[in-house]
Amino acid sequence: EAMTNVPTEEPFQDSDDAASPHDGLFYKTFSKPEHAAAELKCIFSSALVALIAWGTLTPLPLKFVDAKLVSRYSDVLYSVEIGGRECLIYILFEHKSDDPYWTLLQLAEYKTRIWRAYLDDEKNRGKKHLPIILPVVLHHSERGWRCPTRFRQYFDVPENVAAMLDPYILNFGVLLDDISHVNAESIARRPITHEGRLAEADEALFTVD
Repeated sequence: EAMTNVPTEEPFQDSDDAASPHDGLFYKTFSKPEHAAAELKCIFSSALVALIAWGTLTPLPLKFVDAKLVSRYSDVLYSVEIGGRECLIYILFEHKSDDPYWTLLQLAEYKTRIWRAYLDDEKNRGKKHLPIILPVVLHHSERGWRCPTRFRQYFDVPENVAAMLDPYILNFGVLLDDISHVNAESIARRPITHEGRLAEADEALFTVD
């Protein structure tokens, strides 16, 4: 079974550690490749969609969200071939997050855990390359996403030295689907599966605490 050795550090804290019912619905829906593929095709560029071998989209039996964050986040990890190479797609669902400002920092940690699990897998021992991880965030909150979409935005870099420092700065982006202000009619028109619409509509019915 691939990638089963997952670090257990829990640096991000949350006072509510009870899993949300949305987590079960989200995972049940988007851990199935047909539902995940339809959602991802709505987010990815047409060029990227054309490059992906969708028939290879395979869910991996791993979750990386810390136990103390399951009331606010759910996640699914997929393996897929892009351009003939194995890549990973990590989907993070924020379903009660009214302050997602540091989400990309959270993703940076999860990506590191995923790579460590990849290298710990017996079948990958000796490999000298890591798979690219595409981070996807499905977001819902009262205010909507008003946060960085690239990691570089966390740094206060003076313009006169930015070009010099850029080669050394972490600067991945996130593929974002913000459904915070999407109404039921708009969800119904999305080119996703019926089950995917139900999962998104269920989330849209609830307001953030």
